[in-house]
Amino acid sequence: MLHPSSSIWLLFLQNSSRDSIDSFFGAVDIPFDCEFVVATVHGLLIELWEVFRVSRDHSLEVSRWGNWSKKHGLQYPSISLYRRRNNLRGLVFAAFGINYQPFTMIDETFQPRGFTPDIIRELSESLNFSYVIHVMDNFGVKENGSWSGAVGMLINGAVNFSVSCIQMTVPRCEDIDFTTPIVNTRYTIYIRTPYSTDTTWSTYLSPYHLTVWITIAVVIILCASLVALLQRLTPGYPHYNLSESLLCFWGSFWAQGHYRTPQQWSARWIHWTSFMTGVFILSLYSANFVSFLTVPKVVLPFRNMRGILEDSTYSFGLLGYVSLFQTFQDSNDEVMSRMFSESLLPKRKSLPTSVLSGFHRMCKEKFAFMTIHYDAITLQENITCEFTELPEDSLPVLLAIPLPKRCPYKGIINFMLQQLKQSGVQHKRQEKWLTGRSQSSTHVLRSVHIQDVLTLFYVCIGGVMFSVTIFLAELCISRTIW
Repeated sequence: MLHPSSSIWLLFLQNSSRDSIDSFFGAVDIPFDCEFVVATVHGLLIELWEVFRVSRDHSLEVSRWGNWSKKHGLQYPSISLYRRRNNLRGLVFAAFGINYQPFTMIDETFQPRGFTPDIIRELSESLNFSYVIHVMDNFGVKENGSWSGAVGMLINGAVNFSVSCIQMTVPRCEDIDFTTPIVNTRYTIYIRTPYSTDTTWSTYLSPYHLTVWITIAVVIILCASLVALLQRLTPGYPHYNLSESLLCFWGSFWAQGHYRTPQQWSARWIHWTSFMTGVFILSLYSANFVSFLTVPKVVLPFRNMRGILEDSTYSFGLLGYVSLFQTFQDSNDEVMSRMFSESLLPKRKSLPTSVLSGFHRMCKEKFAFMTIHYDAITLQENITCEFTELPEDSLPVLLAIPLPKRCPYKGIINFMLQQLKQSGVQHKRQEKWLTGRSQSSTHVLRSVHIQDVLTLFYVCIGGVMFSVTIFLAELCISRTIW
């Protein structure tokens, strides 16, 4: 059946006036988005009138659209359709609302707030319409060919649109319409941040690159050799041998003094420059080493859904009533099908019932939680642990305002949404409701634990034991000689 809005209509009325157009159409419904032009012929002049109704219950809207004459040809306005039709005359809609954080929050008085309600209010003020909200529990699922929940009410005509944006999916698009997307985001998997507290020998060398350590060793050897050579070439002064000079410069690079000062000014200058160099090197090392110990490193146990399946210590979950569950169920992807059959379907009754409960479960146990990216941003202050997202697996998602099929107001709503986007209003609403505090701003440095520095104590104990061994060897040698 041909829908009136799918074509452009032109009707000729011979010797008719403006008033006769109203009587001709009577109770005929010309939908709001229908382009219907009536031509009234008056001699050599043809007047063109645009007609439509805001709704069945509203009177016929008739406005002069243009003229045609043999002398001047066709004359019509250059204003687009929805710049001419931008007033819904106080039309009252029925809308459903679902508590769908962070996009829509409904309080105890059943008043919605959030990103989507703000967008709807902007549309309401611009287009001159109002709405009555029916609070619903869920969007609904399709079973045995029919929809339940809010989508079912939309199909049955009980409501006209929603103050909650919902995901555009293939099953939904088959039975209802959507506006242009107002949110472009993705589903992401989050786990509690797994910090690595293991301290190895390389940890103590990590603050400097290998080339820096080699350079330090070469400089110590060169300085010690040069001082030993200078003192040997200068008669009449007590001098270091090479081993004493090496020990002295080793200490100066770690800000340690020495028991004897060289008498030659050339040797003193080398000592002074090496000591100043050592102070800077030690300061840089200390700062870097402290950061290595106090800033824990993140070591992910896996990077994608396949890794979750291979790691038997983690469970996987998502909100059981959202369309994402259906996406996993209908997916032909091997990993997503396994994830559904092994992790989601057997534990469907124990899946989180809200985004916040999903994050709380993630904090308490080894649980990988998949949800919309904006959930993690906006709810971050209410989450009791630090978390991170898996970098390799995410699913794109488009959120839009749902409408009934063949909705006559889809065009004007899309037009106004584009206006809100171009004017920056939509961006301001996103900044207000869909942004949160960065995790890095709340990061707290941890204390250095004994296991982090235990290796240093092992070095100290090993040095003492090696010293005792050398002492006993020297004692035995001295007794043998004497």
